[in-house]
Amino acid sequence: MAVVTVLGRIGYDLCAEDLHSSEAEIAAQALAGRMRWVIWKQGEHRATGFASAGQFHAPAFKVRVTSTIGAGDGFAAGFIHAHAQRKCLADCMRYANACAALVVQQVGCAEAMPALEELEEFLRLQQGAPG
Repeated sequence: MAVVTVLGRIGYDLCAEDLHSSEAEIAAQALAGRMRWVIWKQGEHRATGFASAGQFHAPAFKVRVTSTIGAGDGFAAGFIHAHAQRKCLADCMRYANACAALVVQQVGCAEAMPALEELEEFLRLQQGAPG
C-alpha cells in the first residue's frame, strides 16, 4: 500500500481536468484505492490532508519570502521526517509547512534546508510544536 500522495496546484489541476472532480472527490478516489493519505499543497495559504477519517487543514506559517525555490522540497523533507518518526497526519503537515517556511526565507534549496534543531525551534516559537 502506498502511504501518501502529494499534489501541488499543477497536479491537482491535471487530476481535476481528467476526472472532472473536486479535491475532496479526487482524494476520496485515491483513499479508496491504495493511498493512506492525500496531501494537497496550497502554497502560502495552507495544506490540506485527506485520510479515511476525514480532512485536516494545516495553515501555512507567515514568513517573509525571499525565494520559493526549494519550498516543495522543504515541504517533502519536513513531511518525510515527521512520518518517519511515526507522527500523525496533522503533525506531519505542521513539520512540512514549517520546513517549507524556513526554506523560503533564504535563497537556494539544499543549502536552505534547516537542521532538525532549527525546525523544532521554529515550531516551538510559532506555538505549532506537535505534542
